[in-house]
Amino acid sequence: MAIKTSELNARLFGKVDKRRATTAQEAQKAASEKAAVIELSIAGETTAEFELVKIPAADVSKRTSVFSENAREQSFLNELALSDILVTLKERGQQYPAVGRWLDGDKIEVLDGSRRRMSCIIAEQDFFVYVAKDINSKHAKFLSDVANAHKPLSLFERGKEMQAMLERGDVTDQKELAKVCQCSEALVSGALKAAALPLALLQAYPSVGELGRPTIVKLHKLYFSMDDSQQAALLEKLNDTPVWQSVDAVALAVSPAKCL
Repeated sequence: MAIKTSELNARLFGKVDKRRATTAQEAQKAASEKAAVIELSIAGETTAEFELVKIPAADVSKRTSVFSENAREQSFLNELALSDILVTLKERGQQYPAVGRWLDGDKIEVLDGSRRRMSCIIAEQDFFVYVAKDINSKHAKFLSDVANAHKPLSLFERGKEMQAMLERGDVTDQKELAKVCQCSEALVSGALKAAALPLALLQAYPSVGELGRPTIVKLHKLYFSMDDSQQAALLEKLNDTPVWQSVDAVALAVSPAKCL
């Protein structure tokens, strides 16, 4: 008689649903079913055990933080930028747990899932995250970078990474950057231009990830054609709350007509 996987796990692991995930597909399946514990292979170098933790909505901000080397700019994560997942989150809760590591004081550092984390904060929903102990910085960076592949980084975020590569001496010029990053030299140029723009200027846009290279190039040209006093005056104006922040992003995603 065949035995169900859940029953086998109960016998082997004391009624804990434990999975060993060696591929992205296996990990995704285990995550979608919210297995209590999963063993995940990291960069082909080690295997770590992650336990599923539920953080009450009221505690998400204070108990969790985002990995400092995460390439995603957290200040860009607003209601409009997250509208693609906020509707589902409010209706059905978080579908896929995030991934993180334990810090001192029972705190959790999120490696994969900063968009889900912020969406839970905005929507006041409980946050689910797989957490492991003893994840070193190299493996934390690996998990963070792999996660960001699911939702493309903005040109600004990519430009920041490229600029860091240049400053560290990983590459010598933009041509080598294009080769290493497997993209065109035009994209490298646009990304570096985006990274050179002040954060406050980009934050004036509702969804920075939607800004393409032509817009970035125009912004770069306009901003750097100003003198210092003009730039300072512009940035001072941008301190005021942008009009888009008063828009109900979820209502707009559900029914655009309601917001007209």
